[in-house]
Amino acid sequence: MKQLDLWTLVDDLPTRTPFDKEKIEQALRIVLIQDEEITNEYFTALKGGPVHLAQEVEIEAVSFRVSAKEPTEKWLLNLTAAGKCVARSDILARYPRLEITSAPRGRSLDEQTYYSSKESWGKVSFGFAERNPECLSSVLFAGPKW
Repeated sequence: MKQLDLWTLVDDLPTRTPFDKEKIEQALRIVLIQDEEITNEYFTALKGGPVHLAQEVEIEAVSFRVSAKEPTEKWLLNLTAAGKCVARSDILARYPRLEITSAPRGRSLDEQTYYSSKESWGKVSFGFAERNPECLSSVLFAGPKW
């Protein structure tokens, strides 16, 4: 089976929205387990990983949350990046319509600047942590009502 690369993954995942456990497991080729510490009456939280991608890029953790009341509208998939640096300049060159939607407030070097794009299915955001602001830290996919 051909190894996934980051670009294919980011382009392919939105074609599978709205997300559910099975769609994410199939796309990422992993098993998600319930995150008991975060799951509550309002949403279910699942976690998994790592996902080894081509070119020494890795998704070290996958976090998926889905609303109990509106599962097709309120969901959030967070992919935490690791391994070889994916440069901010490469992301911005590939996705030129991105806008800054959130910036660090000085509380932690792990706070991220998010570059986002609103899409018909929801929103995609690329996060860059203060600790290493030139390398991708996370990719977020959010449902239309998240």
